[in-house]
Amino acid sequence: MTNGHTVAQNPTSISSAVLKPRKRGKGKLWVYEKGRPPRIGSPKSEAAERGFFASRTNSGTLDDSAPEAFTARIEDRALEVFRYAENQCYVWTEKQRTRMAEYWALLFIRADATFHMHRKKWNESLAKAKEKIEFDRSIRQLLARRYSFFTGPNITQHGSLPVFQRVIPNLMTESEMRHGFVTQLQRRVELFSKILLAKPWQIWMAPSGLEFVTSDTPVVTMQVDEFGQYRVGWGFNRENVIALMPMSSRACLAAGTAHSHYRVVETSYVEALNKSVIACGHRFAYSRSLDPAIDVLVQNSLGSIRYGVDAFRGESFDVIDLFQ
Repeated sequence: MTNGHTVAQNPTSISSAVLKPRKRGKGKLWVYEKGRPPRIGSPKSEAAERGFFASRTNSGTLDDSAPEAFTARIEDRALEVFRYAENQCYVWTEKQRTRMAEYWALLFIRADATFHMHRKKWNESLAKAKEKIEFDRSIRQLLARRYSFFTGPNITQHGSLPVFQRVIPNLMTESEMRHGFVTQLQRRVELFSKILLAKPWQIWMAPSGLEFVTSDTPVVTMQVDEFGQYRVGWGFNRENVIALMPMSSRACLAAGTAHSHYRVVETSYVEALNKSVIACGHRFAYSRSLDPAIDVLVQNSLGSIRYGVDAFRGESFDVIDLFQ
């Protein structure tokens, strides 16, 4: 996850609103979508998909209760931090940083763009695995030994080939792809939250008259060069990368900047973040009040930065690991 995408400076200024964890208020927001006029929605009804975490259980049924409970716990624990973090006098404890880091990581992982990147990488990796198994004798031998050890009966490399030719198409189904995504959810939250906790944090406050925007892919990364140009979509762990999460229309949480813990940022920072969040969006952008400039950016650039293509490369799946 090391690739970035260049974004031009001085983007159009736009206004916004941000979805918060569970127990959100009953406020309204404006929803923007390519090819459609803006409409009014609510934080409770937007950015939700029924059955998103439904995956196959050991008994073969579909169930989302375990991952839903896991994500609900992270959201609930972050709620208190959301309420007070914008206050300049707020003092972060290690526990509060950890809870926010977990929510931050979860928000990135379950975003539409990240999920579709997983789908793309999953299918690409399985296609490569099929090719390797068919044409690489050493891979067939390794898989045959592994499955002979686990199943008992001796399996030859020739006998393993028709088995995997049947197995791989089954693994490429939507249900198996989602199962792979869900089973890695907790591990990825732990991985990304540890990276975020290792960076210094800062609250960015928008200057008067400007607001932050959000989308269905609200967590973005930036790396600014010596000329003031910035690239979006670099890996979290890359040197000098700043991870950004809008917390509200007024505030954004930044990890990777060494300034004081609280800062009213320049107009250019708000504009750059807003344009990046919209460019990384998958389908929707959101604002607190109707702003034609947001709609222009959505119509022209929503989804122009594609995870797994010209931004985050995503993890590759090893052939052997796919068949653990």
